[in-house]
Formats: sequence, structure tokens, C-alpha cells
Amino acid sequence: NLSASNHSSYRYKMNEFISNNSILKDSRGFNTLLEEEVNDLIKQCDETLSSDDIYINAFEEKRYFNKFRSAIIIKLIILTGVRYEIICNLKKNNLDLKYNNLKINDYSVPLPNNFRDQFEKYLKLVNELTFKKDNDFLLIEYEGEQLKKTTADTANFLKNSIDRSDLNGLIKYSVVNMLKHEMNEHVIRKLTGIGTKFYEQCLEEVVDLDKDNRHLNSIFMSMASFNTL
Repeated sequence: NLSASNHSSYRYKMNEFISNNSILKDSRGFNTLLEEEVNDLIKQCDETLSSDDIYINAFEEKRYFNKFRSAIIIKLIILTGVRYEIICNLKKNNLDLKYNNLKINDYSVPLPNNFRDQFEKYLKLVNELTFKKDNDFLLIEYEGEQLKKTTADTANFLKNSIDRSDLNGLIKYSVVNMLKHEMNEHVIRKLTGIGTKFYEQCLEEVVDLDKDNRHLNSIFMSMASFNTL
């Protein structure tokens, strides 16, 4: 029952063994995360964000603060598929705790109640750490500056949780889910900030040739020219 980030846990030792074994290790760095991996990751994030020890120590120690913030960032990526660079530029006034939403690239994204409460804890932490800082950014460094563009801390949290250190697989998971729910391409790309190639890679995972072919057939057969021909 130990956390995956605990060096004594079964999961940590198993992940470490796999990552160091040339036979078992593979190059899935850009592959979409599996549903079970994401569920496990959400559990790890929630355990971190609900831990009194981590929260109390986050006021005094940078590594605990980074861990708490990383859990927030990962949950945000799972929810929205937004690129890390966009997260770095989010402002405090983008977050509306009263109405449970976060504004990203002109879109108001609804927040699950539990995630909203976790954001509230994070803001209390940030406001106490930066009461002498003039900073409007939502996700920040321990010292109070804007979140750096490098993803090392978040990638490390990811690595310790599921033995994956890339964020692309996480973004792809979210985008693929949006596509499965038939979200418009323009909305997806504007919200997340992903490029054309990345979008097309996600689209390939949801293509159902049989379904598309049935749809194509029904369109052709409904055309007036079909019977004429």
C-alpha cells in the first residue's frame, strides 16, 4: 500500500527494474497512456494532494512544494490536454473557485469538485509563500517566480508514479478522449495548443474504418444521383 514514489514500495522497485532491463524496457515515450495508467496516476496525485505531511512540509521545503504542484499540473493535463507552456502562462485570475472553472485560451473549463478543492489548497499555499511577491501567475516556483518552461519536476513525479517521464503520452490521452466524444478540431487545438502533426497522431487512434465506411455508404445512397446512376 506504499506510494509508488516511496523507494521501499513494490511498485517503485518493479518500475525501477523494468526501466533498467534492456529486454523489458521499450520506447513508448510518445505513446498514449493507457486508461489503467491514468487511473493509477490520478490516484497517486490525489494521495499527494490529500497528504497532510506533504502539504505542511510544502510551506517549508521546496521539494514538497514541487511535488504538490506537480500533482496539480498532471491532473490539469489529464483534464484538459493543455501543453505545459500554456500552463506556465496561466494567471491567478484565470481560476474562478466560486463557479468551479478555469479559463484557458478563452475557454472556460469546468473543474470537478475535488479538483476545485485541491486548487483552493494550492492557492492558500501559494499566497502564504508569496505574500511579499508581486506575482499574478497561477503555477509558480517555490521562490515565487513564474513556473519555468522545463518540465523536470513534473516529469519526475510522473516517472515515480508510472515509470513514464514524458508528458506527451498524457496529453495524447486527453486529446484522444476529446476526439472520442466528438469535440471539434478547432476547439481542441485552440484549447490545448497542440500542432497539426500531434493532432493527426491522436486522430489515428480513434479512426474506426468500419464505422466510417458505413457512414460513407449511407451518404452515397441518400444522394439523388445514386438511384439515377
